[in-house]
Amino acid sequence: MHEIDVTDETWNFGCGHCGHQWSVAYEVHHNEAPGGDQVRMWLRNGRPSMAPGGGVPCPSCQEGLRVNATRDGALERTARRPVDDLMGTGMPPVMRGD
Repeated sequence: MHEIDVTDETWNFGCGHCGHQWSVAYEVHHNEAPGGDQVRMWLRNGRPSMAPGGGVPCPSCQEGLRVNATRDGALERTARRPVDDLMGTGMPPVMRGD
């Protein structure tokens, strides 16, 4: 597994059931698996997390089927730090494909 970059992404959520709106910040590790497939690992507060489109429940009413997710600045992706800075940091490898 080869890490390509790490980005910070903020996703906005809206519940179609109760109307509650909220946002969540993710750290996303973009990797290239053997064979060239792209793999992303999503972290929230430094812990592995489901991807934003993976059925996030509403914190207000717990409805999960009618929650819409959109990325803040959907066309904008800024590298958080160079991948070289992450090498040798002792971070455990966690792999999650989308």
